[in-house]
Amino acid sequence: MTSGTAGAAASAWSRLWPLALPLAYAAHLAEEALGGFVPWMRTVGVAPTMDERRFLLLNAVFFSAVAAVAVAAVASGLRRPAPRLLAAAFGAALSMNGAIHLVASAATGTYSPGAWTGALLYLPLGYLLFASPGVDLAGAEKRTAWLAAVGIHVVVFLLARFGVPGLR
Repeated sequence: MTSGTAGAAASAWSRLWPLALPLAYAAHLAEEALGGFVPWMRTVGVAPTMDERRFLLLNAVFFSAVAAVAVAAVASGLRRPAPRLLAAAFGAALSMNGAIHLVASAATGTYSPGAWTGALLYLPLGYLLFASPGVDLAGAEKRTAWLAAVGIHVVVFLLARFGVPGLR
């Protein structure tokens, strides 16, 4: 790769990285659904009452949010702080999710459906998002994104574990 080609690729990445989030999410969701993530969560006790309907609802809502934020961030040219920060928060949440799948697999001695895409897509995406010089996030934005990602995971865990109020 020539330096001009590398520069063009870095420039494209710096403008378009949010679009990688819903693409990685779709691949991850396919691995979870086809790999039996819902029965796995019930078996290991993470979400003993989880069913396919709740799993699909939670993921439909979250995927829609990730896709909308990614499009808004790219459409704004990443100049508006809110879409850029939200995209970074979702990127951090996906990266964190990849790590959680690997830890869960190690802790239970079983395959946590989603571990492969977590390791091969989410973790590298998180690295590129937070370590790439082409992604212009200030230190405070990175910290805020990680804190938001923790919050997102707490909410998703509680909804997975205890259900969605009003949904039967």
